[in-house]
Amino acid sequence: MPGDDVSMPTLMSAAQRTYLVAIQEALAGAGFGDVPPTGYRIVGALTRGGSSVQELATRLAMSKQAVGRLADVLVQRGYVTRTSDAADRRRVILLLTERGGAATEEARQAIATVDQLVAGRVESHELATTRATLRALVSIGRGLRPGLGGGRGGDAS
Repeated sequence: MPGDDVSMPTLMSAAQRTYLVAIQEALAGAGFGDVPPTGYRIVGALTRGGSSVQELATRLAMSKQAVGRLADVLVQRGYVTRTSDAADRRRVILLLTERGGAATEEARQAIATVDQLVAGRVESHELATTRATLRALVSIGRGLRPGLGGGRGGDAS
């Protein structure tokens, strides 16, 4: 089949870029063009509630440093706020602001649009197989130790 000679990492990177471009264009069109390229991942993860930098880093497979840097920018631009954990004053929690919630909704709509375009090009069983394959890859990646193919701790996004 044409294109079968393209490696999986290359295909996944190009697919991720498709989503990223759609998200960035939607955010910019709605007045949220100052969200950093991977900042939508943090803002999106915070829709489930407040989290610490460490929790977000683990959940998003990013380094704590990368999440911390993005959080600084998102706080400065009004998408996220920091507060102390009521149970542990030493622990800082990141929370979504109203602006962050609005940006998240724009990103979700962009993702849904790309999802619909994909669903129009492949059979539903092919899409299910793709999702299963990606879940397997994520599971394998979680089992990798740094130095054995784990890269820089998964902060490339």
